[in-house]
Amino acid sequence: TGPVRWHPEADQQRILAEAEQLFGQCIDLSKLLSEREDKQAEIRAELSFVYEMQKRTELAEESLKESLEVLSRRQDKYGDFAIFSGLNYVQRRLAQCLADQQKLDEAEKVMRNAWETMRQIDPRNPKTLMTARELAVILARMNRGDEAIEVYEYLITRDPINPSLHSSLAFAYWSTGRYEESLEAARTTQSLSPEFIGSHYAAGGAIEDLGDLEAALIETEKEVYEPYRLLGLSRIHNALGHAAESDAALQELIDRYGDSWAYNIAYTYALRGEADPAFEWLDRAIANRDAGVGQVGSTKLFDKILDDPRWLPLLERLGMTPEQLAAIEFEVEVPGRR
Repeated sequence: TGPVRWHPEADQQRILAEAEQLFGQCIDLSKLLSEREDKQAEIRAELSFVYEMQKRTELAEESLKESLEVLSRRQDKYGDFAIFSGLNYVQRRLAQCLADQQKLDEAEKVMRNAWETMRQIDPRNPKTLMTARELAVILARMNRGDEAIEVYEYLITRDPINPSLHSSLAFAYWSTGRYEESLEAARTTQSLSPEFIGSHYAAGGAIEDLGDLEAALIETEKEVYEPYRLLGLSRIHNALGHAAESDAALQELIDRYGDSWAYNIAYTYALRGEADPAFEWLDRAIANRDAGVGQVGSTKLFDKILDDPRWLPLLERLGMTPEQLAAIEFEVEVPGRR
């Protein structure tokens, strides 16, 4: 399923439909192996990727919950670590799927169970570290960015040359206003992987917030991934007072990536202080089930429109007001914390 993400949009739906059909055939064949329902569960978990890419998140959730039920039952019966490993994978996938639908209370329960169980069984297992990383994502979405940073910092002590971890830490620092640390993490990412996606975008954002707009523009122009480059250029040109350049970059982003980058377009308008198009694109992002919407309640990118009377009702609809997020009990032992 992975390479499907890189096919042109015109071919994507056809390929996804074929993948869905093939997974269905795999499930039918696996039913012949009556004692291996765990294999059926694994196939259903992979099928959920196709559903998510088709924006059929309810079906993805249903598929993952069916897998979770089967694997939990077999784990209770046999206690086999191989089954448990698959169970942990499905738990992590389900938590992410629920979080993408703003079902943070359910996501919290699934992720907490996955983390606590894996930590107790084998704290050094790579799957434990993967679980910790996805724990950080859930924490960030619940507006608990400092705890998410703790997790990323711990993971880097275990895997210090992983550019993806340093990149995640750069964005986490940035979202919590720790700009110098964000820039340092972005530079580390670049030293490990010079063309890592988003590294120049993150560095440019940190430099902008540190006050050097010209240097931020130069840094952002180096970004290799076009959507991030256009996002950054629109934002920084706007801050420099270059209205025509900012509009041109934003329009190019809309023309090329409007269907899949609605959330990012929304916060770009918000950063420009343009509330009406920001809310329009947020509505599109919600309708498109854009995973970025899960960050709305925990980011500074919408600060310029927080006083708009539409803001709190939007957060309430998503279950992401500060009060709603605070009401979710999510007490976990953060790895690395003394």
